[in-house]
Amino acid sequence: MVSPSAAIDDPVLAAIERLDIAIAPITRKIDGVGLNDQQYEQLATAAGRLTKTRLDEIVNQASFAHLAEASQRDMITKSISATRKHARALILAGNHEIKEAADKAKAAYREGASKKQVREMLKEPAR
Repeated sequence: MVSPSAAIDDPVLAAIERLDIAIAPITRKIDGVGLNDQQYEQLATAAGRLTKTRLDEIVNQASFAHLAEASQRDMITKSISATRKHARALILAGNHEIKEAADKAKAAYREGASKKQVREMLKEPAR
């Protein structure tokens, strides 16, 4: 996620403000599994760094300034979604307990657990 406290001269922040793009915090779940504080911090950090790097590349391209605002907005929002997905995959790869918790909940549902029971299983942060 792009921090609003970044330098005023940041072209990425200027584009986000100009295009009136609202960036919500990344969700505290991966594959429906609640994350503990450490996992969420890892996810937010990875997503922020990946997003900022990618948006710097996009916004600093000479052709970006010549696109219609709708196209610029679309490029930025799609990039944010893609980098967040990538960050989730990175965290999932390093935290097998998250995948195990998701698989366990899916198996419980297949075996007859109610949606409510599965939701309760997924609320617990993966350990």
